[in-house]
Amino acid sequence: MPHAPLVRLLILPGALALLLGPGWWLLTTWAGPDYDNSGAWLALLVFALLARSTLSGPAPAGTAPGRPLGASLCLAGALSALGQATRVPAVSALGLAAGVAAVAIVLRTRERPWPVRPWAVAALFAISMPVEQQLHHFLAWPMQRVSASVAAPVLGAFFPGLEWTGPMLVDPLHGARVELTGGVHRLYLLGILGFALVSRLELRRGALALGLLAAGVGALSGNVVNLGLKLAGGFGLSEYARGWLCLAVAVAPLVAVASRQSLLQPRGAFGMPPLRPGVALVASILCLGGLAPPPVDFDAAPPITSPALPEQLGPWTGARIPLSQPQSAYFGRHGGSPEKRWYRGPRVEPEVLLLRSASPVRELHGPRHVMVGAGHGVERVGQQSHPLPTTIWRTVDPGGDAWRVEANLINVNGAHALDVSELAVRWLRRPGAVWMMVARITPWSACDNEPEACYDFGRRLLDSL
Repeated sequence: MPHAPLVRLLILPGALALLLGPGWWLLTTWAGPDYDNSGAWLALLVFALLARSTLSGPAPAGTAPGRPLGASLCLAGALSALGQATRVPAVSALGLAAGVAAVAIVLRTRERPWPVRPWAVAALFAISMPVEQQLHHFLAWPMQRVSASVAAPVLGAFFPGLEWTGPMLVDPLHGARVELTGGVHRLYLLGILGFALVSRLELRRGALALGLLAAGVGALSGNVVNLGLKLAGGFGLSEYARGWLCLAVAVAPLVAVASRQSLLQPRGAFGMPPLRPGVALVASILCLGGLAPPPVDFDAAPPITSPALPEQLGPWTGARIPLSQPQSAYFGRHGGSPEKRWYRGPRVEPEVLLLRSASPVRELHGPRHVMVGAGHGVERVGQQSHPLPTTIWRTVDPGGDAWRVEANLINVNGAHALDVSELAVRWLRRPGAVWMMVARITPWSACDNEPEACYDFGRRLLDSL
């Protein structure tokens, strides 16, 4: 390889640019409070697979194939440069996944005694990025609807008279009401398992399509079992045990398909020419274009000041209060036009956080992400129907105080959504409208002690907006 030293020298600046730009952004998302994911552990699993393959024994005599290596490096550079040009750091970070594929090709993991597929470990690394929130944005509401359409007739055989009413399954005979769920987290876990299996299995014809079908059926089955257990009262199972049982049901079809495949066998040397210096130079230049991607999204909407929180709501008088430092930092990173007021009046004195955006798919986040980003522990309690469909959360701030957060997603035309996933669907159908997240925040027990006052305040607030 007469050009090997020159190729390494040309690739080095691009590799450093990937690490210092998208790599640093990814590390901060793993370490920061904005995303509730375990991506760092998944990245460690990827590196463990690469290390296990490399240490299993030598590859056949030869060199890393130049064509797939050059394609991976150029893709990494192109994604990094695209993320910089559009100011979307997540796109730049996807270049790291292509870089992982390039590392696997250089290590020749496909040709070693314990082989792994480079593209499969790259896909596994891509899942380590904060993608679960995006999956929830676009898949939770459709999955919820599909789950309900299947669960209602299936579970109706065990619960006569079962009704699907809005976001609920209602059993009128036993007085049970169960909130529908999308099961996005289980689908996310199935994706991790699926790519891990693909990295080590010899796939027969059609196995990949069959595996995708099995993952979909499994996710749907897990949702139906979860809803059935809730309607039946859980059979004494804790929420933790019920979660594991539903995950086992969801995983079973995918494991059944995987059990019919054989383990991946080492491949012989590719016999391709090595990477050329010109390709290495192009890839490195592209990677340098993605250095330090800015944290501002390219389609972030300009500040929006209307509608605003009213100063007077019947007997309640609202005073504008500043955002906390974690809240200011969160909205500075993710966008949106926030406003906060404290309403003083009879019996309850709520704080209200209003977040407005004309680009809600990117900028408008549910209360869970906003509160987690502000350093709170968050637990979803459920939903209520009045004065509008409202999601209720219990949060615990860094000082240990518990709060009740009642959140609505509405737009200026009067439409409303139960969660960010439904909002995304509605906005994609009719883009351009200003959407708002309205969160009423009270001490945890305040609305239990004064339910009529809380209802009256919420009705007046939502009517004003």
